[in-house]
Amino acid sequence: TDPAHSVIDALLAEDRPHKSSGEPTEVYSEVPCLYAMEVDTELAMDSWRDALDALDVASIGKRYGSLAAEAAKGVGLSELKALASNPPPGIDELVGLAQVLKYRDEYDRI
Repeated sequence: TDPAHSVIDALLAEDRPHKSSGEPTEVYSEVPCLYAMEVDTELAMDSWRDALDALDVASIGKRYGSLAAEAAKGVGLSELKALASNPPPGIDELVGLAQVLKYRDEYDRI
């Protein structure tokens, strides 16, 4: 089994069932102000793919000019889109980590 998948369940009291919300959840334990978050990596990957689909070199060029279009080509936008359609192992966890990082300004430590 993947121990990371059930961390929040391990920290919560047995009498307090947990439904994954994809949001930080306060954990009642001996440590005050402890939060845990279960990330839905499939949902995170879908959101990432949607964001990539909204980008294309032509529209970037129209909006920001030819230099920006060349930059998009240079960073490999088309390769990144191809990667999203057939991701290697671990990319879903990396994209899921981005979901956690969006809370970096709300907490002292992540």
